[in-house]
Amino acid sequence: MEAGPGGQSEAWDFTVMPDSVLRIIESSPFIRIEEKMTAPAIMHQRFLKIAYTNNGADKAVTLSVRPLRGGSRKHTGFKTEQSVHTGQNFILINLNGKMKLEEGVVYEVEINDHGKQPLRLQFQTFNYF
Repeated sequence: MEAGPGGQSEAWDFTVMPDSVLRIIESSPFIRIEEKMTAPAIMHQRFLKIAYTNNGADKAVTLSVRPLRGGSRKHTGFKTEQSVHTGQNFILINLNGKMKLEEGVVYEVEINDHGKQPLRLQFQTFNYF
């Protein structure tokens, strides 16, 4: 028996498309958190994007997220300390793996700067995939 010719190779070209999830997150706006709450905002792909103005000298604030209504008893909250500076702050927090979020449930974010009234924002999550 004779050995056949050696292996042959074929060149393939692939085009990698940009990640649409990253594009959704990058293009979604930062939601301004203020003293007056408005209608619930939409949070895309479990990424919380908040515009917060620090009018004091605080170096950190406590940020907490909890289900407000519509969720099951399985829902837990999330709490973290967030570094801030005086003036405008753009806070981006990935909640994937940190708490269970479900579409149709209203959640509340609270920012407490340890001196004034806490600021609150309501949101619902929307996942494209």
